[in-house]
Amino acid sequence: AFAQENKEIIDELINKASVFPKEGLQRFYQIMIDRPDRTSILETNKPVLFLLGTEDKAAPLPDLLQQVKIPQISDIHIFPNVAHMGMLEATEKVNISILNFLQYFV
Repeated sequence: AFAQENKEIIDELINKASVFPKEGLQRFYQIMIDRPDRTSILETNKPVLFLLGTEDKAAPLPDLLQQVKIPQISDIHIFPNVAHMGMLEATEKVNISILNFLQYFV
């Protein structure tokens, strides 16, 4: 829905990405595919902020809901109708969530 309602933002992102060398993009995706599991970083007694979108295809909500159980302290925010780019799709809500996290936990 965001992409359909914000074509100018999507077009700008596509235009910026269009100057990246093909080889660099291929390497980036291969690195993402091959990256090691770093879930263990969540095994902490420090607070962890989770900003989750219900429409995220890259990081599906059911998978992430398993991860929010790992830290001893999880601050969880679930944004309806938001996919993988919450900072663009729900900028104000994301910023408020981050600010509240910093004020409360830092």
